[in-house]
Amino acid sequence: MFDKFLFNKRTLYLSLILVPLSLIIGIGIIKKWGINFADLGPYGDFLAGTTVPILTFISFLALVMTLNLQKEQIDNQRKEFKENRDEIYQSSLPERILNLEEAIDIIREAINEIEILSREDFLDHLTKSPNERELKLFGLSENYVLKEEDTFKKITITTSNEIRNHVVRVNTESYKTFIKFKNDLFLINFNQKRTIESDFIAFYQKIMEIYTDSYPLLVISGPLSEIPLTDDENRELNKLKSQLYRVDQECIQLLSNAYNELMINLNNILEKLINDLK
Repeated sequence: MFDKFLFNKRTLYLSLILVPLSLIIGIGIIKKWGINFADLGPYGDFLAGTTVPILTFISFLALVMTLNLQKEQIDNQRKEFKENRDEIYQSSLPERILNLEEAIDIIREAINEIEILSREDFLDHLTKSPNERELKLFGLSENYVLKEEDTFKKITITTSNEIRNHVVRVNTESYKTFIKFKNDLFLINFNQKRTIESDFIAFYQKIMEIYTDSYPLLVISGPLSEIPLTDDENRELNKLKSQLYRVDQECIQLLSNAYNELMINLNNILEKLINDLK
């Protein structure tokens, strides 16, 4: 290769020999033919004037050749890197596909669980008012504080973490899809709960304030549910429970939509990976 010729030790030694050799030849010519050293000036100027442009052009060509060789080496390195990357990607495809399939199986189980939650007892729906119906995702403590049921925590936290542990091993696209899904869960939790939770806190504070003197022990240690409420207070509480039931049902539907959308998107990514494997 030309670049090796430019920079190897043989070239260096040859250059070191030619420098004193040229001086010896010049002295030998002067001694042998008796040429006056001063008379060689015009010839030197002539030779310099004619050879310097040629040597400069040759140096330029050598520089261009060196740059071309460097470009060729870089292109070869890029090609080799791409081939290695493609080979690594191909070898990792089975594991990626397996992780994605396991994530989809977890999602499918969650969708089935949410579907069961969405089913209502027909008789219960006909005979009971909304404030009396069973809540699936949320509940009330004995102190009228809104709480999340274990089912809600499992669907929004535990299951989503299991999904994340698999999709993070697939590719960037699948992880971005999961992040969008996670944001959807956060918005469901925040938007749906925020108003009703604030209303129950206001009701709790109201009961605490009204009954501090008449039921001090219950106000301090609870439970507030043992305090006999007035008709107006009971109506207000039942109204809040009815609103909570509607929020509960809306959250079930929104969770179903979020999980179904995630499964569709991950199935599309799975199809691409399978095509890459072929």
